[in-house]
Order: sequence, then C-alpha cells, then structure tokens
Amino acid sequence: MPRKKQAAGGGFIWPEIEIGGWRGEFTPTPNGSIGQTVQPGPPRRSVEFTYLIIGASVVMPVSKFRWPAVVTFFVPTPMKPDRPDAGFMFRPDRLPSLNLGFEIAREQYSDICWLFREKRLNEFHFTVEDATSDKGWPLKSWGASFQL
Repeated sequence: MPRKKQAAGGGFIWPEIEIGGWRGEFTPTPNGSIGQTVQPGPPRRSVEFTYLIIGASVVMPVSKFRWPAVVTFFVPTPMKPDRPDAGFMFRPDRLPSLNLGFEIAREQYSDICWLFREKRLNEFHFTVEDATSDKGWPLKSWGASFQL
C-alpha cells in the first residue's frame, strides 16, 4: 500500500483515481429499500424504486490503495435517462470514500438479493474508465463470482 501523502499544513491528500480493473469485497450485511412514489406532472406518474446499499472496500489496480466504498445496486425507473455505462463512481468532496452505483435489471436484483441472503456474494470487480466530467467516472463493466 502506498504511503500517505501529506498536504501543505499536514492534511492528507487522497491518491488520484486509477483507470482500469479494480477489485473489491462486500461487507456481510446489505440494506435494501423498495417502494413507490407519485411524481408530480403533468402528467402525474407513479414510479417504483428498488435498491440495495452495501459497504465495501475497493482496491486500485496499480497502486493497490484500498478505498472504503458504498455500493448501490439499483433498478432503473422509466423516468431515469438511459446511460450507456454499466454504472458510475464518484468521490465525495469531504469524505475519504468512494460511491459506486450499478444499474441492474429487476431479474438480476432478485438474484443478487438471494446471493447476499445465502452469504454467497463477497468479492467483485469493476472497470473504471476515464472521467467524462468532473462529477465522476463511468464504469465499463462489473461482475462477481460465487459458488452454489
């Protein structure tokens, strides 16, 4: 693991995000939410929401620096704009962590819930691409392996 860099005045400087293949480990207990809400119109529209939030630690490909992370698996709604990426990653301004979001289909959400319940999903991997804006990094792919 690389040495911690010190900023002028003694503060910690977080390393630059590396492009490429990362790996990570989920914490054992995810939290989920499911529901429905009415979006104002016109026209008014009833929209469901479904997502899982899981703590994780993720490792950069070259420096092997380990970041604490929050991973969200979410099922998109009809009101969400289409994106060509497998997900996104951003770093909060004042927190020493990363946030990852993976957009998944409803069927995959059911599979993931079952795998977490059975304690069969632990390690995962994902590919970070060059940032297209200052808001974060698109994710090209993600995956996880398990045994039945």
